[in-house]
Amino acid sequence: MVLQANKNFIKLIKNLNIENNFNYFFEKLTFLNEGKFLKLTPFSLFNPSVFKLICESIFNTEIAKIDRNIIFYTFLKIIASGKGLSYLLPKENWGRSFIEPLVKQIEKQSSIHYNRSVKKIVFKDNTADQILFSDGSIVDCKNANVILATPPYSASKIIDKNIFPQEYSPIINIHFVTLDKVEPQILGITNSIVDWIFCKENIISTTKSAATNYLDISHEDLIKHSWQIISKSLKIEKYISAKILIEKRATFTCTKENLKRRPKNDIGYTNLFICGDYTNTKLPATIEGAIISGMNSIKASS
Repeated sequence: MVLQANKNFIKLIKNLNIENNFNYFFEKLTFLNEGKFLKLTPFSLFNPSVFKLICESIFNTEIAKIDRNIIFYTFLKIIASGKGLSYLLPKENWGRSFIEPLVKQIEKQSSIHYNRSVKKIVFKDNTADQILFSDGSIVDCKNANVILATPPYSASKIIDKNIFPQEYSPIINIHFVTLDKVEPQILGITNSIVDWIFCKENIISTTKSAATNYLDISHEDLIKHSWQIISKSLKIEKYISAKILIEKRATFTCTKENLKRRPKNDIGYTNLFICGDYTNTKLPATIEGAIISGMNSIKASS
């Protein structure tokens, strides 16, 4: 789900000339709350169950633990957009609609090396001197600017600085293949083992954010209970196959103490800068935050 407040994401897909790869929907989100279907309106956020669902999905943190300042700032950005909660759906999938065109654009100006991870960065006199890769190769970088765009957990292993968020929250995704084709839609479910149901043709996916309390449930039971909710909500009886994906460190938590640990893009080296949605963008872990961080890291390195 992409919020309308994500003006930099909209700008990016326009610049890449891939805006037509997406369908745009305005305030067409539907919620199943206490057995009743509700259309999203500004007044929906006054419903405690709907507000809880929206917040835990955006911030991937249990509602009672979310810092109130980041809630206020994020919703202020949404309101300031003038279009409220709305979303974009890729016409095919995120890979073909967004990632592949972005990679092609990068490859026009540079090269991308796959299947080798950064093992260590060697520093001399506060300057990144060499990058050591897992395949044994070494790149001298003392005369170049380096932007480290990795998840915070990986960055903390590469850079020996205690400056990164320490708490992370999981997200559980389940993908079902069905015989029936379903109209593209997004359905929110309040107070449930499923937060969202995403439908596209014969693929139905569910997402559960802030899912720490669900990690001890077996995969079989997660699939079983999630399908029961799908079946009841969409009136579909059977599925062909199911695949579950659990991201144990999907995003940083948005607690007050953890947010204090979000670093700036400039972390004190002469030629190394960090980039990612975990940096201090004032937004939670979102595509918009990642884009803003990328822009900030370029500014910092200029």
